[in-house]
Amino acid sequence: MRYIEIHFLNDYCLFDQHFSQYLHFYLIRYVQVFHQNQLI
Repeated sequence: MRYIEIHFLNDYCLFDQHFSQYLHFYLIRYVQVFHQNQLI
């Protein structure tokens, strides 16, 4: 049982890392588009 819990936590941490990377990427894209619209 402990092994499964640890395994689940590891998967969740990996998912969390990827999620934060994607979130960061989309945030940068959104800010770039927003600035381009402001310039027009």
